[in-house]
Amino acid sequence: MLEMPGDRGNVLTLPGSAVQFGETGVDTLARHLRNQAGLEARVTRLVYAAEVFDGRALHEIGLYYLAELADDAEMAADAPLAPVLQVVDPRTAVAPIEPRFLRALLIEDLETGFVRPVAHVVAWQSSDGMPPDVSVTW
Repeated sequence: MLEMPGDRGNVLTLPGSAVQFGETGVDTLARHLRNQAGLEARVTRLVYAAEVFDGRALHEIGLYYLAELADDAEMAADAPLAPVLQVVDPRTAVAPIEPRFLRALLIEDLETGFVRPVAHVVAWQSSDGMPPDVSVTW
């Protein structure tokens, strides 16, 4: 996860990037990890398709994938993400995870091995830090 500055202090988020024209979500994640962390990843499958509304003017659409790294994978010390990329267990993370719906889903799926079908998540997040109103369909 990445530790990034947020409105109320640091937050944790999964690595990702905007897609480039003609690029798939799988290719985007692999490119981002390669270019920003120096890591080669095998993106295995889509786990969440999410729509997040923030109560202001944001409607974010995110595709969340599982990715595998080689057992001996190490991030290059000079990689752009090196200062902020860390392995964090969402069950014990101190900083909030953004978008806020992710923590509960990640905990459930880590415990069951990500065996559920792709989840369509719609989350309405307020800017006051309150828990989001979330709808999940499988």
